[in-house]
Amino acid sequence: MRRIGDFQRRHMQDADPRMAALLHHLRAALEAWEQIMLQPHRPVMKTTNEKASDVPRPVASTLAPARHQKLSHTVKEVRTLTGIGHSTLYRAMGNGDLRAVKLGKKTLILAKDLQDWLDGLPELRHGAPKDAR
Repeated sequence: MRRIGDFQRRHMQDADPRMAALLHHLRAALEAWEQIMLQPHRPVMKTTNEKASDVPRPVASTLAPARHQKLSHTVKEVRTLTGIGHSTLYRAMGNGDLRAVKLGKKTLILAKDLQDWLDGLPELRHGAPKDAR
């Protein structure tokens, strides 16, 4: 570590006394910011009779996805989410029914493409014969 020389000592003696106050305020602001990031604010219910659904929730921006919502999924994640088998997924991708993209060696399915594919699946009607495959 470098030692403080005469040049630095002279400049430290001539420092503006307001600088220490400014640095103190900056340090306090950074500590407050860290606390906000570590423990986000959650509204407190006013009465014990009030339900959680009565507490207003912030409206999510349409431009940015929610924090917990993923934009894409791996094939393994899609299998877990939907319960659809590996072969069925790859058959749908091969037929062009389900769009998939590549990122290096990883195959990704965009969340909107997965939702569109699921929405386009035929509806089961009671009493109708099963699809022969």
